[in-house]
Formats: sequence, C-alpha cells, structure tokens
Amino acid sequence: MRDEVAMNMSRVAAPQLRELVYDQLMRALMVGEFKPGDSFTITALAEQVGTSIVPVREAMQRLSAEGAIELLPGKSARVPQLTPDAFDELMMVRLMLEGKAASLAAKAATPELIAAIRLQYDRMSDAIERHDVAAMMIENKRFHFEIYRGAGAPTLERLIEILWLRVGPYLASSFSDLETGVSRYSASNDRHRQIVEAFEAGDPKAAKRAVQNDLRDFAEGFRKVYPDMSTSAPA
Repeated sequence: MRDEVAMNMSRVAAPQLRELVYDQLMRALMVGEFKPGDSFTITALAEQVGTSIVPVREAMQRLSAEGAIELLPGKSARVPQLTPDAFDELMMVRLMLEGKAASLAAKAATPELIAAIRLQYDRMSDAIERHDVAAMMIENKRFHFEIYRGAGAPTLERLIEILWLRVGPYLASSFSDLETGVSRYSASNDRHRQIVEAFEAGDPKAAKRAVQNDLRDFAEGFRKVYPDMSTSAPA
C-alpha cells in the first residue's frame, strides 16, 4: 500500500492526494489487509502509506462515517468486529444488491465485459493453484467489481462498496487455510465459473443466482472460521 501511494503523491495536488489515500485504505479494507479488531494510530498509518497525517486523518473520518472503522481517543482507530446479527444483516443486503447488479450487468454485457470477468476468473484459478491468499483476495475483488461496474448503476456500485468495506477485513481470515484447503477453494471458484458462463449465455437470472450462491458459500465458510457467528444463514 505504501509504495503505490508514495509513487504517486509527489505528482498530485492535495485534493487528489486525499482521494488517493482514501482509495488505498478502502481497497486495503476490502481485500482483508486489515483484520477485525486491528487498531492503529493516524501517525503510524501515515508513515506506512508515505504521506502527512492530514490526508490519512480525512480518509479515516470518511471511513468511520461509512462504518468501516471506529475512531478512538488519542488519534487512533480500530477495525470493528461484527456481531452475528450485523453479519446476517450485511449478507441479506449484499444478496439483494449484488444479485441485482449482476442481473443488470448480464443483461447489458458487452464482449469486453465478458472477456474481463473471464480473465479475472483465470487469475483467481492461478492464485488458488499457487496457494496465494493475497492474490486471491485482490482478484476476487476485481472480478466482482468488473461485474458491478458493468451494471451501469454508480449508486448501486457505491452501496456495494460500502458493504464490502464492512466485510472485507474478514475475507482473508475466511481464506486463511488456502494452503491446506485448495480443493475447497477450487470448488468455491466454480461459482465464479458459473457466473462467467451465465454472462456468456446472456442469462441475467442465472448470473444473479450464481452471484448469490457465491455469497452464500462465503457466509458458510465464514461461519466455519468464526463459529460464534451462529445465527441463521441469510436466505
């Protein structure tokens, strides 16, 4: 995260730098670079990303307003831990919004979009074969948001992003046994293959169903890693 920001910070004005820092922190949360319960100071995070504290503080204030982090006394913050009810609610809303986005995207899919999601599927398959959790997280996020951008509904896409900010810190933990559970994750990636095939067939209903089944699989795997999250799975 530091290298990507530092490489660009000297070439942008302050407003663009604020957006750049926010984007980098947002992406880090969405792919699980931060874990539930992690705490950090603004100063330490600014040093990590290679900027002054001002754009980091402003980014953290935005992320706090979106429910992605909790601001604490002493210029520090923490990644919140979900309760079972909060997780179930997040999954319920994700099923609705991400299913709708997939349906819209499949209905309007271009050859370029289909090729893009096929490429991301192939990259996820490669990451699984390499037992590379970090790459799997990144390619999984890119795969899904290629689809959601394809829906042509920016407000819907932004709402989905906010939900991913809340659940992202749990993603890497849910895939933490990739080295010993390759077959399980290969089976999980079959859901992504089904999504690609639905787009290739021009079938919005199948695309919606496949995305929602992918989310249900995540919820099931999540509860195996976090057995305290034992309320009823979202329908």
